Amino acid sequence: RSRSIALERQGVLNARLSGEQLDHFAPVSPKGMELLRQELEHGRLTGRGLHRVRRVARTLADRQGSVDVVSDAHIAAALALRARVAPRRGDDLRSVV
Repeated sequence: RSRSIALERQGVLNARLSGEQLDHFAPVSPKGMELLRQELEHGRLTGRGLHRVRRVARTLADRQGSVDVVSDAHIAAALALRARVAPRRGDDLRSVV
């Protein structure tokens, strides 16, 4: 369902949105922007990570039928998902690859 919503809205999947397209198709609520700003300021998020979180949050919003604005709840959920899959500091990734 979220795939068809994204394709209908913007012609590409949310995962393929550029930074500029995110600003247009995935506007974030003021509270959501504050969450993102805090993550950036504390070094828990990079610019590249910011775009990834916004893409996931847009997909979560689509799944809930929220077509206008990505809410702080969507941002928080996307950040939580990111924390679950991110390697812990000190993990040796060379043994994985």
